[in-house]
Amino acid sequence: MAEEATSYATVAEADAYWQIYSTPAAWSALDEAQKQAALNVGRQYLDAIYGLRWIGTRATSDQIKDWPRVSAVDSDGYQLSDTTIPREVMDANIESALRHVTEPDGLLPDTADRGRVMRERVEVGPLVEDITYAGGKVLNKTFPKVERILSPLLSSGSRIYLG
Repeated sequence: MAEEATSYATVAEADAYWQIYSTPAAWSALDEAQKQAALNVGRQYLDAIYGLRWIGTRATSDQIKDWPRVSAVDSDGYQLSDTTIPREVMDANIESALRHVTEPDGLLPDTADRGRVMRERVEVGPLVEDITYAGGKVLNKTFPKVERILSPLLSSGSRIYLG
């Protein structure tokens, strides 16, 4: 299945979104190609971080992106279209694109150690904070605003597959 768009929102949709919410200078400074590139990375971030938590299932097995989805019912019980991208996903894509532009090490940094942090120690003068994480601290970046936007489209528990 050939798909032309690699993001969930277009540059025009992102520009319109930011006109409503006061366009950040970081977004205004980008040209159209840079905005599209940021939206593409924002989409990759959403699929990587939330891919296992989306409601429903991908519409086809060979689609590049996680949306559209079939059998997706939002948190209010409404059936979502299996041919369109929900507004929440588009908005989260736009928010993630801005985070990509403004985050110093990016949304999905390539790190040598993809494991978990077991212990963290921070010293500031005489103050010391020493934390040991049971099971480790996950290194994936998440952003509360993006999480809130997507909350109606995320499953809360594990999936069970029946064969």
